[in-house]
Amino acid sequence: MRYIWTVAVIAVIVAGMLGVGRAGESLTSAGVHAAENVYKVDPAHSSIIFQIRHFGIANFYGMVTAPTGTVLLDDPDAAVLEIEIQTKYVNGGNDSRNRFLASPDFFNVREYPKASFKAESIRRIDESTFEADGIFTMRGVSRPLTVRLTGYAERTIEKFGHRCAFETTFTINRSEFGMDSHLEDESLGDEVTITVSIEAARPAE
Repeated sequence: MRYIWTVAVIAVIVAGMLGVGRAGESLTSAGVHAAENVYKVDPAHSSIIFQIRHFGIANFYGMVTAPTGTVLLDDPDAAVLEIEIQTKYVNGGNDSRNRFLASPDFFNVREYPKASFKAESIRRIDESTFEADGIFTMRGVSRPLTVRLTGYAERTIEKFGHRCAFETTFTINRSEFGMDSHLEDESLGDEVTITVSIEAARPAE
Protein backbone atom coordinates (compact mmCIF):
# COMPACT_ATOMS: atom_id res chain seq x y z
CA MET A 1 0.00 0.00 0.00
CA ARG A 2 1.21 3.50 -0.68
CA TYR A 3 0.48 6.19 1.81
CA ILE A 4 2.51 8.84 3.65
CA TRP A 5 3.66 8.90 7.08
CA THR A 6 5.36 11.70 8.20
CA VAL A 7 4.98 10.63 12.09
CA ALA A 8 2.79 9.62 17.80
CA VAL A 9 2.56 8.97 21.47
CA ILE A 10 2.44 6.94 24.78
CA ALA A 11 4.03 3.51 24.66
CA VAL A 12 3.29 2.91 28.32
CA ILE A 13 -0.45 2.78 27.60
CA VAL A 14 0.12 0.40 24.70
CA ALA A 15 2.31 -1.85 26.84
CA GLY A 16 -0.29 -1.90 29.58
CA MET A 17 -2.98 -2.96 27.11
CA LEU A 18 -0.92 -5.91 25.91
CA GLY A 19 -1.61 -7.98 29.01
CA VAL A 20 0.81 -10.61 30.28
CA GLY A 21 4.19 -10.45 28.54
CA ARG A 22 6.83 -13.10 29.14
CA ALA A 23 6.12 -16.27 31.06
CA GLY A 24 5.90 -15.68 34.78
CA GLU A 25 5.40 -11.90 34.53
CA SER A 26 2.29 -10.26 35.89
CA LEU A 27 0.35 -7.64 33.93
CA THR A 28 2.02 -4.89 35.95
CA SER A 29 5.57 -6.18 35.70
CA ALA A 30 5.22 -6.88 31.98
CA GLY A 31 3.98 -3.35 31.39
CA VAL A 32 6.79 -1.85 33.45
CA HIS A 33 9.38 -3.97 31.64
CA ALA A 34 8.06 -2.85 28.24
CA ALA A 35 7.97 0.80 29.29
CA GLU A 36 11.58 0.64 30.45
CA ASN A 37 12.70 -0.72 27.07
CA VAL A 38 10.82 1.72 24.84
CA TYR A 39 12.95 4.17 22.85
CA LYS A 40 12.03 7.84 22.49
CA VAL A 41 12.54 9.36 19.05
CA ASP A 42 15.46 11.82 19.01
CA PRO A 43 14.06 14.86 17.14
CA ALA A 44 17.50 16.36 16.56
CA HIS A 45 18.89 13.26 14.83
CA SER A 46 15.83 12.04 12.91
CA SER A 47 15.04 13.20 9.38
CA ILE A 48 12.02 13.32 7.06
CA ILE A 49 12.47 14.26 3.39
CA PHE A 50 9.70 14.50 0.78
CA GLN A 51 9.79 14.61 -3.02
CA ILE A 52 7.11 15.84 -5.44
CA ARG A 53 7.14 16.45 -9.20
CA HIS A 54 7.11 20.11 -10.33
CA PHE A 55 5.68 20.94 -13.77
CA GLY A 56 6.06 17.26 -14.59
CA ILE A 57 9.76 17.69 -15.38
CA ALA A 58 11.65 18.10 -12.09
CA ASN A 59 11.70 16.71 -8.58
CA PHE A 60 11.26 19.20 -5.76
CA TYR A 61 12.53 18.23 -2.29
CA GLY A 62 11.52 19.48 1.13
CA MET A 63 11.85 18.30 4.70
CA VAL A 64 10.03 17.99 8.01
CA THR A 65 12.03 18.61 11.17
CA ALA A 66 11.70 17.51 14.80
CA PRO A 67 9.57 14.32 14.65
CA THR A 68 8.69 12.81 18.01
CA GLY A 69 7.35 9.47 19.20
CA THR A 70 8.12 6.06 20.69
CA VAL A 71 9.70 2.93 19.25
CA LEU A 72 10.14 -0.68 20.32
CA LEU A 73 10.51 -3.09 17.40
CA ASP A 74 12.42 -6.11 18.68
CA ASP A 75 10.08 -7.21 21.49
CA PRO A 76 7.16 -9.20 19.99
CA ASP A 77 5.20 -8.99 23.26
CA ALA A 78 5.28 -5.21 23.43
CA ALA A 79 6.24 -3.84 20.00
CA VAL A 80 5.25 -0.23 19.39
CA LEU A 81 5.82 2.39 16.70
CA GLU A 82 4.22 5.79 17.06
CA ILE A 83 5.52 8.84 15.22
CA GLU A 84 4.15 12.38 15.27
CA ILE A 85 5.09 15.56 13.44
CA GLN A 86 3.98 19.16 13.86
CA THR A 87 2.89 20.38 10.45
CA LYS A 88 4.35 23.83 11.13
CA TYR A 89 7.77 22.18 10.75
CA VAL A 90 7.21 21.27 7.09
CA ASN A 91 9.99 23.18 5.32
CA GLY A 92 9.98 23.94 1.61
CA GLY A 93 13.22 25.89 1.61
CA ASN A 94 12.02 29.51 1.64
CA ASP A 95 9.55 31.64 3.57
CA SER A 96 7.11 32.19 0.70
CA ARG A 97 6.82 28.46 -0.03
CA ASN A 98 6.51 27.64 3.67
CA ARG A 99 3.54 30.01 3.98
CA PHE A 100 2.03 28.28 0.94
CA LEU A 101 2.51 24.82 2.50
CA ALA A 102 1.00 26.00 5.80
CA SER A 103 -2.11 27.38 4.07
CA PRO A 104 -5.52 25.65 3.82
CA ASP A 105 -4.58 24.47 0.31
CA PHE A 106 -2.00 22.12 1.78
CA PHE A 107 -1.29 21.24 5.42
CA ASN A 108 -3.75 23.77 6.88
CA VAL A 109 -1.53 24.16 9.93
CA ARG A 110 -3.96 26.23 11.94
CA GLU A 111 -6.75 23.62 11.80
CA TYR A 112 -4.57 20.49 11.66
CA PRO A 113 -1.38 21.15 13.62
CA LYS A 114 -0.24 17.52 13.77
CA ALA A 115 0.06 14.40 11.65
CA SER A 116 0.79 10.94 13.06
CA PHE A 117 1.38 7.29 12.37
CA LYS A 118 0.46 4.57 14.87
CA ALA A 119 1.33 0.93 14.17
CA GLU A 120 -1.30 -1.70 14.93
CA SER A 121 0.96 -4.68 14.18
CA ILE A 122 4.70 -5.10 13.69
CA ARG A 123 6.46 -8.17 12.30
CA ARG A 124 10.12 -8.97 11.86
CA ILE A 125 11.20 -9.89 8.32
CA ASP A 126 14.89 -10.51 9.04
CA GLU A 127 17.61 -9.29 11.39
CA SER A 128 17.47 -5.68 10.20
CA THR A 129 14.03 -5.42 8.57
CA PHE A 130 10.54 -5.03 10.02
CA GLU A 131 7.12 -4.38 8.52
CA ALA A 132 4.45 -2.33 10.30
CA ASP A 133 0.74 -2.03 9.54
CA GLY A 134 -0.90 1.02 11.03
CA ILE A 135 -2.95 4.17 10.64
CA PHE A 136 -1.67 7.45 9.28
CA THR A 137 -3.65 10.59 10.10
CA MET A 138 -3.24 13.97 8.40
CA ARG A 139 -5.64 16.87 7.84
CA GLY A 140 -8.30 14.94 9.76
CA VAL A 141 -8.13 11.98 7.36
CA SER A 142 -7.02 8.57 8.66
CA ARG A 143 -5.90 5.87 6.25
CA PRO A 144 -4.24 2.46 6.61
CA LEU A 145 -0.55 2.40 5.87
CA THR A 146 1.99 -0.41 5.64
CA VAL A 147 5.66 0.57 5.88
CA ARG A 148 8.83 -1.51 5.60
CA LEU A 149 11.50 -0.48 8.10
CA THR A 150 15.02 -1.24 6.89
CA GLY A 151 18.55 -1.00 8.23
CA TYR A 152 17.52 -1.56 11.86
CA ALA A 153 20.51 -1.35 14.20
CA GLU A 154 21.26 -0.75 17.88
CA ARG A 155 24.27 0.63 19.73
CA THR A 156 25.11 1.82 23.24
CA ILE A 157 26.97 5.13 23.18
CA GLU A 158 28.58 6.58 26.28
CA LYS A 159 26.74 9.67 27.54
CA PHE A 160 24.03 9.21 24.87
CA GLY A 161 22.40 5.97 26.05
CA HIS A 162 21.30 2.92 24.08
CA ARG A 163 20.09 3.83 20.59
CA CYS A 164 18.24 2.22 17.71
CA ALA A 165 17.75 3.45 14.16
CA PHE A 166 15.92 2.52 10.96
CA GLU A 167 14.66 4.03 7.71
CA THR A 168 11.66 3.73 5.43
CA THR A 169 10.62 5.12 2.03
CA PHE A 170 7.07 5.09 0.65
CA THR A 171 4.72 7.05 -1.62
CA ILE A 172 1.25 8.56 -1.14
CA ASN A 173 -1.28 10.46 -3.22
CA ARG A 174 -1.74 13.83 -1.52
CA SER A 175 -5.23 14.22 -2.98
CA GLU A 176 -6.41 11.39 -0.72
CA PHE A 177 -5.72 13.66 2.24
CA GLY A 178 -7.55 16.69 0.86
CA MET A 179 -4.50 18.27 -0.80
CA ASP A 180 -5.71 18.74 -4.38
CA SER A 181 -4.38 22.23 -5.03
CA HIS A 182 -2.51 22.64 -8.37
CA LEU A 183 -3.49 19.21 -9.63
CA GLU A 184 -5.72 20.65 -12.34
CA ASP A 185 -2.87 22.58 -14.01
CA GLU A 186 -0.36 19.78 -13.33
CA SER A 187 2.12 22.21 -11.81
CA LEU A 188 2.45 19.89 -8.82
CA GLY A 189 2.16 16.13 -8.91
CA ASP A 190 -0.22 14.05 -6.85
CA GLU A 191 2.34 11.46 -5.76
CA VAL A 192 4.64 12.37 -2.88
CA THR A 193 7.56 10.11 -1.99
CA ILE A 194 8.72 10.25 1.61
CA THR A 195 11.93 9.03 3.21
CA VAL A 196 11.94 8.82 7.01
CA SER A 197 15.09 8.11 9.01
CA ILE A 198 14.52 7.60 12.73
CA GLU A 199 17.07 7.53 15.56
CA ALA A 200 15.67 6.84 19.02
CA ALA A 201 17.20 6.48 22.46
CA ARG A 202 16.67 5.03 25.95
CA PRO A 203 18.93 5.09 29.01
CA ALA A 204 21.83 2.64 28.88
CA GLU A 205 21.37 -0.41 31.11
